[in-house]
Amino acid sequence: MIRAVTGLAAVCALGAAAATTIDLLQGADAGWTVAANLLLVPLTALLAAWAWRTATRPYAVLAALGIVVVILGAALGDRAGSTSWWLAAEAAWWAGIAAAAWRSRPGLAVLAAMAATSAFLAAGLMIFGIPEPVASAAGIRVPMTIVWATWAAIDLVLRPTPAGLIT
Repeated sequence: MIRAVTGLAAVCALGAAAATTIDLLQGADAGWTVAANLLLVPLTALLAAWAWRTATRPYAVLAALGIVVVILGAALGDRAGSTSWWLAAEAAWWAGIAAAAWRSRPGLAVLAAMAATSAFLAAGLMIFGIPEPVASAAGIRVPMTIVWATWAAIDLVLRPTPAGLIT
């Protein structure tokens, strides 16, 4: 059963990475943004369940916030990446994943921490109204999403049972 669940999450994560790549190459098409966020739901739910079983409550809550973040990201479409409160929520979710995964999945944790940092940077630049050429430096957030989702998929395929998810 766990292999089926992690396999589904891995395939969806790769689909999200592909949709985000197409979105990036085509210049922000709302349809790809919606698809990428919806494809992240299974992975996000799996990681939230894992964090709930293995991490302290604050980190588990932040990891569970990811379910709301990806659904809101789908609802907001292309506006999500230009909405400071959504970027801050996305950064908090990735910080929760980084903290929860630190000991058992260090590769995933490092990439999540890098993604959280780029999302916090993007949110901060938007809040302070930094002009576009400088603010575009926060665009590393989108490629980080692609790398993170791909890594998460590979990690789930190679190690399908997250520590403590099913006992």
